[in-house]
Amino acid sequence: MPGAGMGLSGNLPNHSAYSQTQSGTSSSTPHAVGVAALVFARARDLVEGGMLPVGGLALQDISAEEVRQILERNAQDITPTDGTSYAVSVGWDKWTGYGQLNAKAAVDMVSAMTIPPEADMTAPDWYALVDGMVPVPFYANARWASTFGYTLEFAAGVEPTSFTPLASASGLAANPALSSADLASNFSATWDTTSLAPFPFP
Repeated sequence: MPGAGMGLSGNLPNHSAYSQTQSGTSSSTPHAVGVAALVFARARDLVEGGMLPVGGLALQDISAEEVRQILERNAQDITPTDGTSYAVSVGWDKWTGYGQLNAKAAVDMVSAMTIPPEADMTAPDWYALVDGMVPVPFYANARWASTFGYTLEFAAGVEPTSFTPLASASGLAANPALSSADLASNFSATWDTTSLAPFPFP
């Protein structure tokens, strides 16, 4: 809703106080929230209609991290050929992230066979200065599948072009009793930073 300083006059807004363009997080955040709400709503409809089986899950709903994975996996990459004035690159970049939201593709991905695994790294904190042998607790799971695998990697810089593996596993049994909503870590790795130049990670 427009605030008092945004050209309100009586019950109607003064549209001349608005610009015809918008950009940045002020523009992207409401769009992302709107598509996330569509994904959540689709999941709820399927659960209530008995088409998304949640009986064996502790969290009987789609999780926020699963929604995030769905949005990211279905985003359409914005590349230099798209004509943007930003210095974007193929794949993830600091200007457009994973790309442009695709609401239909995101909603269509909501099914027991296509909801992706979820992952979350709980430490070290963003931009923390690390040194020596650093513990890295993290969460990984695939609540809608029977097995899953993970690869944990690190790299320096804002837009690294290569990553160094830290830990990986495959063929792990999914745990329906856990979800990212628990804010708990079910795995841990140790990161040897002794040979790295001083730099804030991750």
